[in-house]
Amino acid sequence: MKSYWIELPIDSGMIREARDFKLFREKIKVILKLENKDYDKFTTEDDAFIGRLGELVFVKWMKEIKGLKEDEDFIEWYKVHHPKKDFYDKWDYKLMKNEKTIDVKAAQTKLEPNPKWTFGYPEIQKPANKDYIVLVYIINNEVKKPIKGIIIGWLRGKEIATKYGKPVLINAFAGFKYRTPNFETVVEDYHNIEEILSM
Repeated sequence: MKSYWIELPIDSGMIREARDFKLFREKIKVILKLENKDYDKFTTEDDAFIGRLGELVFVKWMKEIKGLKEDEDFIEWYKVHHPKKDFYDKWDYKLMKNEKTIDVKAAQTKLEPNPKWTFGYPEIQKPANKDYIVLVYIINNEVKKPIKGIIIGWLRGKEIATKYGKPVLINAFAGFKYRTPNFETVVEDYHNIEEILSM
């Protein structure tokens, strides 16, 4: 574990909010499919839940550790856009002081993250259109209950789209298959999250 990775506990309130968010997204998907709009091309069963937990861990860091205030220092996409019209968020958070956008990506594991791991960012989500990509690992216990989040750090979206070569379908470290082509980043390349607020 790198010295600048930030570990934060996940409480029952965060789990409940993430579950509610998952149910909300599922309801919106049903409505959109009735309108012949299929927005479920690459997601898995836990994507919305784990993704929201990653966002909540990041927000916890911004609010409780860094003292930032929502709507004053940062805003959230779904607080200013309707999910039916903008189902796929173009970013998760925007820093008000410089208008920089942040996309939080999360993955779940029972292991402590390894700097040599590779993490895929879906090509379809166009990383170059986001200023910063923040990576969070959700750590589960033996019964797959989330117990903590580890903020790994950040990369520039354009860096992901240009530095890591052509999108791939197989994770180079673990060997599993991606559902769609991914730009494959290396965990140890992510920068200290503290830097993101001073740029």
